[in-house]
Amino acid sequence: MLDMKKKNSHLYDHNTLFSKLSETTQPVIICAAIGALSGFLIAFLAANGYAAIPGFGPIIAYGNILAILIGTIMGIIIGTIFGFLVSLILIMLPREK
Repeated sequence: MLDMKKKNSHLYDHNTLFSKLSETTQPVIICAAIGALSGFLIAFLAANGYAAIPGFGPIIAYGNILAILIGTIMGIIIGTIFGFLVSLILIMLPREK
């Protein structure tokens, strides 16, 4: 008689890995939204002269709207990267069943 658990173990590991990777979307979206909000806020403060961001001066020289737009996009990118890294770390931690 064949032991089906040994034969299907590769398929089971693939499905488990896929289900774990599909759990990363929610933290990534949340961190991207928080990053967009913080990027907008710091770009708004920098454009009005209340905060200093190194290397952001030439962007502010083009205008406030462009500075706020670029700050928001930078916040989304950084938030997405950190959200993905944090969710990967949380997935790799062992869970109690």
